[in-house]
Amino acid sequence: MSRRFLKLVVLFSLLHLLVLLGLDAAIFLLSHLPTGVLHLDSVIVGLTHVHQWLRVPRTALSELWPGEYLPRFLNVLLTIANSVIWGTALAGLKILWSEVRQ
Repeated sequence: MSRRFLKLVVLFSLLHLLVLLGLDAAIFLLSHLPTGVLHLDSVIVGLTHVHQWLRVPRTALSELWPGEYLPRFLNVLLTIANSVIWGTALAGLKILWSEVRQ
């Protein structure tokens, strides 16, 4: 693996984690606004669907655990693995796209 690819993986992984945290915050804030003032149910549902799609690798990996309860360290590891999986996929797509364009 080249240094460029590894740098892109780290960059896209961090960006993915920041997007997930931002979506969490946006969903939380929008869901706590009074419904008498603004009806944002469709926006909240849309953001929730995007959030769920960005967590697909984490959900699939957590289903491999045999019990109902996930230990705290495993939750952290799954979150990191989720971002690294997305970062690797996005970095691979970016490098592939740049090679196709040339």
